[in-house]
Amino acid sequence: MFADNSSHHFLPPPHPGEIWELNLAWDSGFLSENRYVIIIREAQPKYPTILSAMLLSAETQYLSDVDILIPPAISGLDRDLLAETWNVHNLSTNLLFRRVGKRLSRQIYDLLLSIGDRQDPKSGQISLVRQVRSLELEIASQSNLEFHQREHIWFYSLNPSAIVNIADLMEQTIAVEREFIDLARIRTSLSTWFQQIIEPEWQERNHVDRRTPIATRSDDADDDLTLTIEQIKSIDDEVRRRQLIKKLAYIATSHHQAIETLIQSIVTTQDEETLWVAVDSLRQIDLEHPHAGIRRSKSIDLGTNLNFVVNIVPRFDRRTNNQSRARFGILLQVYPDRDNTYLPANLKLIVRDEIGDDLTEVVARSIDRCIQLKLSGTQTEIFSVCLELDGIESISDFII
Repeated sequence: MFADNSSHHFLPPPHPGEIWELNLAWDSGFLSENRYVIIIREAQPKYPTILSAMLLSAETQYLSDVDILIPPAISGLDRDLLAETWNVHNLSTNLLFRRVGKRLSRQIYDLLLSIGDRQDPKSGQISLVRQVRSLELEIASQSNLEFHQREHIWFYSLNPSAIVNIADLMEQTIAVEREFIDLARIRTSLSTWFQQIIEPEWQERNHVDRRTPIATRSDDADDDLTLTIEQIKSIDDEVRRRQLIKKLAYIATSHHQAIETLIQSIVTTQDEETLWVAVDSLRQIDLEHPHAGIRRSKSIDLGTNLNFVVNIVPRFDRRTNNQSRARFGILLQVYPDRDNTYLPANLKLIVRDEIGDDLTEVVARSIDRCIQLKLSGTQTEIFSVCLELDGIESISDFII
């Protein structure tokens, strides 16, 4: 419940530039820290219980190009705070608990408003940095989208236009706080795998699964390596190209021309299936080759043991032959453990977006030795993978 605010009518009227503590003391324990706001516009005679405020945050690790760090010497509080210059909403005066700290100078107040009003946060960044630092404040160059999204949701839920009564406010805020817990889950950073960073639960995959490769191999081996390479380079039919690429894994052990042909296929193809067939063949010839990407796995227990494998390779822009905007191809695979030949029927492999909505899924049959999904994304994108069997779930959270 809300803390008692029976003394609200005896509070001094809020004025622009003042820092106020919000009246958000919960018995539920979701909110363990005080939250503060800067008053932007005081209540008007027509709406005497509604004012405008800018949210402050103690999560100073998210300092950005629009979240300005205010030190204790300026705020009068006992900690550094971020002024979320972009996060300004109407607020009921009933949510104000007490005035704290110092009132900001008009110069700082105007600066915070001007930053929040900018259409392009990068415009005039050099002069802005100088102005900010001249006032003994701090600013950074990066942005923090996930932090901004959850802060916006939470603060907006306090907006009088978004609620009907205190009971609704409590319900909505509890829901948002639970969302905070979800957003704060530790996510495996896939792009850092290329820096040889390995989390304890993930193991390097130093072999290629022969029982269920990315695609079933053809027994029609062609010993004419040169002809196969020429056909791969000249053919337009992607299905036939994949068949020839698969052959290279058999007829070339470490031939440099075969390796170069596979690299060229990986770099230039825009077809997801061809990409992963070429990666599979390259791994069988040279498992450690940089263009073969990274392959790691972890064990999942859903009543039966499963091997969850994540493959990631850089993607390239066909026109420039260079990596484009840190884009990656991702292949998710699930295998049975070594004690089983087949996956359990009805095992689901589900990919969810940042807010938990299902994007795609595949369901195992009793005859499947592997199920897999192919994805493509850019660095910093967030997604989750759920393995589900008979109502039991295991969720892995990722950021590219």
